[in-house]
Amino acid sequence: MLSHLPEIIVSVRHPECFANLGIDAYDAALAAGISNRDSPLTKRGEIQAQYTAAYLMERFGSFDLAFASDFIRTHSIPTVLGQAFAIEPRIGERWHGALHERGSAFFAEFPEQRELYDADYYNYRAPDGESCPDVEARLSDFLMTKELFVGARSMLISGHGISGLCLRKVLFGASYKDWLVWFKHARLDNASVTVYERQPDGQYEITLYNHLPWKEHLEVEKGIEA
Repeated sequence: MLSHLPEIIVSVRHPECFANLGIDAYDAALAAGISNRDSPLTKRGEIQAQYTAAYLMERFGSFDLAFASDFIRTHSIPTVLGQAFAIEPRIGERWHGALHERGSAFFAEFPEQRELYDADYYNYRAPDGESCPDVEARLSDFLMTKELFVGARSMLISGHGISGLCLRKVLFGASYKDWLVWFKHARLDNASVTVYERQPDGQYEITLYNHLPWKEHLEVEKGIEA
């Protein structure tokens, strides 16, 4: 079904941005008029972008195709890499609608929504937002737009954490239970590199997962998914 896709798919999560620093920082950005989609990189994120782009250049050189989401933080790595890219909203992060737009004020006003969020994060859909199956549907639509990939052997996807796990699920036709295991034990870190390579049987295999080219230079810290 996915034989039209490039043989090598490299998925990177965006570097650290201010939206990843915790709910207080998130709320402060919203108060300053900075939306989630426009959240800029932190200084740490800028350093991550440099090291990850250098790694990609050394290992892959240029890509036949490159896509970044419509969240500006995903533009940093292909930009530093000097790689031309297309903006593709279908690879964007799961959008939480009113939650992303209002920050902590949303759960404060609607505590029952917090209960729903905690009870079933995968299927939860905030007002005007998306569930993970919604994200998988648009990722599938992107991957099945065959005319985008004609003649390409390698592709860079500059994306996000949750949508990156959804991409993995779509590529492998994995189950809901698989996704939950990854979410609990194998989340994608900022500026991480994951490589999918098609094998002789036509199926993709992960040959590198959540690799952090910046790890020797910066302490690994866990931020919030945003």
